[in-house]
Amino acid sequence: MTMAKQAHPLGLYLHIPFCRSKCAYCDFYSLSGREDRMDAYTAALERHLIEVAPQAAQHLVDTVYFGGGTPSYLGEKRLVKLLKAVKKYYHVDPHAEITLEANPDSAGDWKALRALRRAGFNRISLGVQSTDDACLRALGRIHTWQQAQEAVAACRRAKFPDVSLDLIYGLPGQTMEQWEKTLSDALTLQPEHLSCYGLKLEEGTPLYRQRDSLTLPDDEAQADMYLYAVEYLRQNGYEQYEISNFARPGHASRHNLKYWTLGEYAGFGPGAYSDFGGVRYGYIRDLDRYIAGELVLAESEHIPASEREMEYIMLRLRTTEGMNIREFENRFRRRFDPLGARLEVYAGHGLAQRTEQGWRLTPRGFLVSNQIIGELQELLNREKLEAEYKELEEKIAYFLKVLSDDALVRSILKEELSAIAEKYGDDRKTEIQDVEDEIDIEDLIEEEECVFTLTENGYIKRTAVSEYTAQSKGGMGKKGITTRDEDTVVDVFTASTHDYLLFFTDTGKVYRKKGYQIPESGKTARGTNIVNILQVEQGERIQTMLHYREAGEGQLYLFMTTRNGTVKRLPVETLKNLRNNGIRALTLDEGDELINVQETDGSQRILIATHDGQAVCFDETDVRAMGRTAVGVRGIRLREGDYVVGAARAEAGKTVLSITERGYGKRTPVEEYRITSRGGLGIRNYMVTEKTGPIVGIKVVDGQEDLLLMTQAGILIRTAVDSIRIAGRATQGVIVMRFKEEGDHVISMALADRETEKETAPTEE
Repeated sequence: MTMAKQAHPLGLYLHIPFCRSKCAYCDFYSLSGREDRMDAYTAALERHLIEVAPQAAQHLVDTVYFGGGTPSYLGEKRLVKLLKAVKKYYHVDPHAEITLEANPDSAGDWKALRALRRAGFNRISLGVQSTDDACLRALGRIHTWQQAQEAVAACRRAKFPDVSLDLIYGLPGQTMEQWEKTLSDALTLQPEHLSCYGLKLEEGTPLYRQRDSLTLPDDEAQADMYLYAVEYLRQNGYEQYEISNFARPGHASRHNLKYWTLGEYAGFGPGAYSDFGGVRYGYIRDLDRYIAGELVLAESEHIPASEREMEYIMLRLRTTEGMNIREFENRFRRRFDPLGARLEVYAGHGLAQRTEQGWRLTPRGFLVSNQIIGELQELLNREKLEAEYKELEEKIAYFLKVLSDDALVRSILKEELSAIAEKYGDDRKTEIQDVEDEIDIEDLIEEEECVFTLTENGYIKRTAVSEYTAQSKGGMGKKGITTRDEDTVVDVFTASTHDYLLFFTDTGKVYRKKGYQIPESGKTARGTNIVNILQVEQGERIQTMLHYREAGEGQLYLFMTTRNGTVKRLPVETLKNLRNNGIRALTLDEGDELINVQETDGSQRILIATHDGQAVCFDETDVRAMGRTAVGVRGIRLREGDYVVGAARAEAGKTVLSITERGYGKRTPVEEYRITSRGGLGIRNYMVTEKTGPIVGIKVVDGQEDLLLMTQAGILIRTAVDSIRIAGRATQGVIVMRFKEEGDHVISMALADRETEKETAPTEE
């Protein structure tokens, strides 16, 4: 193809998900034992490349990256076929960097490598990881150090100009001496590029499951390994250009630099991500669906260039070049001064360094880069708010002037009326008739606080809160619903008859009704089947019901939390035009379910609690706003067997109310939950024992509410929240509810406004 005039640079990433064997630490989408699908997958990739090519007509492809998985395992014939398709349908720079990832066990045939070299591949990245065979076996690698040496020799014989080696430090049982030897051995091969990564235990991997039995270097030892690598490689002629990457002059990975400089790249294959045309998107991790031509998105989000300040800070500070002050100010139209002042403080601690063009982090700064970047992003948000506040003050001053100057008001009215007349001054197209005033049915319905109850089999009812009188702490409750033997209560909460109720299904769809549209029933009634209220599809099941008030003038969000710890922030405005047959609200991973949605204003702190008594607290802004079909991001990392039971807004001055299955509970000040980054294991929320049972749910309270607890047998108790003792995080709490039936247990909790008259002793019905 002829190169487009004034073409924009573009990188291509082709994901090859095949591996001979899955490594014990690998969390990438890769599969072993699927060699029979290689030909079909190659054909699917080629179709996908052809489909996207018209969108890249004004772009010049300057990097192509075959990653995985083990791309070399696909075989040179299939790889050459794919590269030929790229060159046929895209404008490819004659000097483009074309990289192939390979494992030493599948890269020892120099003739096959020569065929790849002749086709245009000019860079190869070998996953060596260690030069110690014992360490390789511990990682589940199937190659040896000898095979790695033979693979590099084969690359040299095939005339590859750039050879990169991947190495990992912080391995189980690894000493500093072993790491030093690995670096020394690697340099005997004289690679043009080295990537040195610290071992990370990814959830779901074999190493993660073995974590309790592993002897891993502590954080300080890993830091020493990293700093040694930085200095040792510098002394041997390698320039560090990114936190984990080192290269001889002129041999940095141009493709990876695209990620760190906000360049455009298009990904192909299941699990591949793109940032192309102002849209960030990724495909689901499903080989068979991809081969079938189902290009299903796991996430898609349009991000204007003007809103990429946070990404710029995060990615540029990963590089040794760092941030360019002039580039930042020109690109985002805002001052760099507040960031510069904070970086001066970091420089005083040896964590940051002033450059000719701007600022960069030092090697020691790279070790705490996440914390530094987070603080800079928070500072930027604060500065943005101050600018908006100043603009608002100027508008207020102008409006006050208008209100006090009649002449100015008349001038504005004259100007606006003239503009309207000019634009819309045609003959009337409608007829004005006298009609009676319309009455909205909602105006005739008294607003009332009610208890909404949902069962597993889909029966729902509305009951006035006044039907449930309060009992003392430790009471046995009253019958709150009559269920069939095979049915159980799954959710209960309080809401107004004028509130919106949202119903989320197992397919990720959401339906909406007003509170008064749910039929009212007595305390012990079973309720109405949900299929008589909502137009749900056959086989579709309601998983969660939630409530919220209609959005006002400010931007509101629904903060969603799933059972597996995934979180998502969805603008409420995206749900304004809900159809009777529902719309897609989120995409759920298989086996996951939505368990909580909080209405937020964009400035809240979110607390997530788990079944086994862990909790994490982080700023809402750690999760970017997403579209309806996005999957979301990780909110909390869960230990094996654990799952999320609740989430809430962690408001200062309030307490966290935690309730267990066996009726125990306690209140803990919000201030005891320190702010951390999302995605961590969190801290202890509750001392879970056999006596207390696991956690059912949490609420953030101020002590002026009443607590409603519902058991699996349909028993409901109402008690004052301030009757439950305040205690520390690592305590067992007190008895809040006792059970009439053996084996019964608490299944859900809700809050209601304080009842004015309370019973002084437990009652039964």
